[in-house]
Amino acid sequence: MRAIGLHIRLDDGLDTVVHRVHELQLTTLQCFLLNQVTQKFIEPTAQEAQAFIAVTAHIAQRFVHASYWTNLAHTQPTSVRFVQREIELAKRLGFTHIIFHPGYAKGATDRMQGIEALARRLNFMLRKEDTIQIVLENSAHSNLSIGGNMTDFRAILERLEHPEKVRFCLDTVHAHAYGYDLQSLYGQQVFLQAVEHAVGLERIALIHLNNTLQQRGSYLDEHLLLDQGAIALRALQHLVQQPALIHVPIIMEMPSATLADEERQVALVRSW
Repeated sequence: MRAIGLHIRLDDGLDTVVHRVHELQLTTLQCFLLNQVTQKFIEPTAQEAQAFIAVTAHIAQRFVHASYWTNLAHTQPTSVRFVQREIELAKRLGFTHIIFHPGYAKGATDRMQGIEALARRLNFMLRKEDTIQIVLENSAHSNLSIGGNMTDFRAILERLEHPEKVRFCLDTVHAHAYGYDLQSLYGQQVFLQAVEHAVGLERIALIHLNNTLQQRGSYLDEHLLLDQGAIALRALQHLVQQPALIHVPIIMEMPSATLADEERQVALVRSW
């Protein structure tokens, strides 16, 4: 059975995640490790960490979304200590994957300088990291943002010492906002060919299935419920049912929504 889940906000700590998993019978999950109120890392006790692992152990793929503060493409020398702390906390809680936005080439004159900086930092981290899977997500933005254009990921892989340790996440809103056509069947074919050429569809570890009212090519990252956006539901359904993606887990990243809304969205995707 295909894994379907939600991004869950840590409004009340790890208990929020556990309750949502049970209420919605999720088969995968994603969350930040920053408390949404304090903007500080959660600090679970050893007992809380073990309890969380026990409750979520039946879920094969458990995703952490790295903090938006992280910018691995910054061209100035900077410590990765913050990132390493986040990775260690994710491993302590039994997460299997951690998702990073590739970042913004701050201080650079072109994206390639940011790609070089990102690859250097990934190489540093991956030399000793064999426990958790690093996942890079496509971006909605242009100019010096990395990962809007799929060719950026090809350039990143070519600079990694251990490319086999990196996987990728496709966000439908980000692709649409960057300018890829997900509405038409031909446009989806072109998009998937770009992904295949850049990284290979077998490297896709996760789909962020989202919708938006923003027009294609807006470069604006705004999420709505699946049945309220500008991307037709039938187009989103067709995309996630492509044979090469049919077994890839799906996470929906909705704006603040009621439990009833969340239940409706999960049921909709399950019905596909």
